[in-house]
Amino acid sequence: TFPLLFLILWEISIYTHPDLLTIFPPPSVVVSTLLTHKARLFHHLQVTLLEIGLALFWALILSFPLAFIMERYRSFGTLLQPLFVLTQSIPMVT
Repeated sequence: TFPLLFLILWEISIYTHPDLLTIFPPPSVVVSTLLTHKARLFHHLQVTLLEIGLALFWALILSFPLAFIMERYRSFGTLLQPLFVLTQSIPMVT
């Protein structure tokens, strides 16, 4: 019941405070826009899921052999370990 109450209050508050309309469109407008542009959204969803899948594929393809080599040859692991720690501490910018 809380989500429904939240959506109703959101819808009402936008019409009682029209200055918020450009910042917080009412849920009815959001749903209408989603339905109007569903083909474009579905296309972008497909592209995004493909990119996620390819990134996961390449991460697995590269990480397992690299982990094996780093475990097998300790000097190689000692050489690359600081690089991995450094790349994990850098915030990702998208």
